[in-house]
Amino acid sequence: MLSSNGILFFNIALYITTFFIYQAKNKKIDLGSFALLFYALIAIISFDLFNSPFSSFYPMKVFPFIFLYFNLMLMLWPLLKFKKENVREMIVYDSKVLKKLSILIIMVSFATFLVQLSKISISSLFSYDVLLQNYVDQHDDLENLEGGVNYLSIFQFILNEFTIPLLVYYLLKKDKWLVIGLLVCVLITILLNLTKGSRSGLVSILISIPFIFLVFQEKFTKKLKKRLLVGIAVFSGVVLIGFASITLARFDENRKDNILAYTLESYSGQSFLNFNNYGLDAKGIRYGDRVAPLGRRVLGMNTSTNYYERRDNYRNMLIDDSYFITFVGDFTLDFGPILGMIFLIFFSVIFRRILRLRGNSYYFSQIIILYVLYEWSVYGFTLWPYAEKVGNLKLIVIFFVYILLKREEKRTVRLLKFSTSNKSSLNK
Repeated sequence: MLSSNGILFFNIALYITTFFIYQAKNKKIDLGSFALLFYALIAIISFDLFNSPFSSFYPMKVFPFIFLYFNLMLMLWPLLKFKKENVREMIVYDSKVLKKLSILIIMVSFATFLVQLSKISISSLFSYDVLLQNYVDQHDDLENLEGGVNYLSIFQFILNEFTIPLLVYYLLKKDKWLVIGLLVCVLITILLNLTKGSRSGLVSILISIPFIFLVFQEKFTKKLKKRLLVGIAVFSGVVLIGFASITLARFDENRKDNILAYTLESYSGQSFLNFNNYGLDAKGIRYGDRVAPLGRRVLGMNTSTNYYERRDNYRNMLIDDSYFITFVGDFTLDFGPILGMIFLIFFSVIFRRILRLRGNSYYFSQIIILYVLYEWSVYGFTLWPYAEKVGNLKLIVIFFVYILLKREEKRTVRLLKFSTSNKSSLNK
């Protein structure tokens, strides 16, 4: 019988072997390569975390890791089938849908920044005490149902999902003003996350960086690649410093060496270990209260007001969403292993159908959905990023924009083909 460390080595071998098999067939480093290597790294970190003197996990079992691997590969499958070479001929045109969406994002981001301006102090960003107090105050208000609903911040949170893909789109289109506007939106997002003491928004931005290069590199000129590398290096440095500051602020800054290393390791590696211990049996389920609260509302069922209330409602369960358990764990905790897997199979099929090639090139509407899948399956190493009412609403808005953009792209392609055929006739 395998020991816990033997099982953890087996888990590492699953992801590393899959990565090498994929690379042997694919030959090039692409988005699928990064996703597989990313999870191989998480598996390695989880091994070290399990053996840390600060950790207290139950012994590992084989089947939960196999179940988790199967479901991760299930959701990664459409992403692994994506070929970056087919982005080379992607049409970059003057889209009315994208332009209006970009202007709306810029306006909402600036409005949110102006509203929050009175609460922002540059000096406070370098103070552990102030960062910690901001984080505590925000969560106290939420727990006590104080402070009301900030609709502007919710609107910005929903629209933020489009910012990175649109920024790259307008870089390719060489629209200087929209690039500057969207770039400022990213900076505002970083600043607001720092003032709130939120690490999740910063990690999301950091994880989006490989997506930019590994999806669009076929369309980048050498000059643009060099500029992007410099910009990305600066952004990454700011985000990493911010993440470290928030981590130290939340824990004990007087034990920086030990606590920072452990908390970073715990942030990265705990999800695999928590899933192994509780993902398939947490002594109860949440009946979709985290993953699909809007669906519950449609069915006339009550939903928790926020995560503090939800944690209290399901307090008899062995784990809650204050711990990372992967997006797969979110689905199994809400619906149980069998129904949770059925939902993931359904979504995997939907993503695969959307991301099929139309002709010899992808369309930008598909890139937006690819970004959603990437966030879902890679940033989802922590928890499902589209959970809660606002997350559900974000997903609905994204697919609504996808439908609008897809219709516009079809009209544009028809016009281009008509124009090309007319020119050919005139030349004859």
